[in-house]
Amino acid sequence: MTSQVFNSFSSCAGAHTIGETKCGVIHNRLYNNSGPDGVDPTLNATYAAELKIQCPFRTNFFKRVPMDPTNHYNTFDTNYFKNLQHHKGLFKSDAALVSNVKGRALVSLQTSTSRFFLDFGAAMEKMINTEILKAPQGEIRTNCRRTN
Repeated sequence: MTSQVFNSFSSCAGAHTIGETKCGVIHNRLYNNSGPDGVDPTLNATYAAELKIQCPFRTNFFKRVPMDPTNHYNTFDTNYFKNLQHHKGLFKSDAALVSNVKGRALVSLQTSTSRFFLDFGAAMEKMINTEILKAPQGEIRTNCRRTN
């Protein structure tokens, strides 16, 4: 991944400051890993314990939890990046952003509101200008995780 692409990806990941996911999406991260009690070792232990209360083992995979534990679903801010600095990223892709020196440096820069808003806007513009593949080279998926 080029430096420019990685910078754009890390800015776009800031969208995880709003919204929610289902317990089933994060279940493996909480229960099927090599860390203590099966928790992904890259996940903050206190945060993992909170998530386990919200998402008990093999129970209600459809229950929704906020992607940003400090946000309450509706504020587009830099808390996502501040949480990442404390290993409180909900998804493996979040954890990957702070898995190396370069990623940690980018995450640190994104804790500045003005910097994040500028970088996020620029990344969205790049994505908008990306050529969209159409059939037969591409497809609009009915389920993002699977090809049609």
